[in-house]
Amino acid sequence: MQRPRVRRSPSPGAGANYRTSPRAAPHGRGPDEATETDIYLRRSYALVERLRRVVAERASSVG
Repeated sequence: MQRPRVRRSPSPGAGANYRTSPRAAPHGRGPDEATETDIYLRRSYALVERLRRVVAERASSVG
């Protein structure tokens, strides 16, 4: 009976948590240069934080 195939992440940092950056950048750029994915995630996290603050402010002003 064949074992099910395990999908391996293509590069060492690919399966890591979004918030952790891989030590050696697998895309071959310097650690300071952000990829499109990094930028997208940073923007979406910032948006979520902004929304949380607005909701918290409204909740405190209503009560």
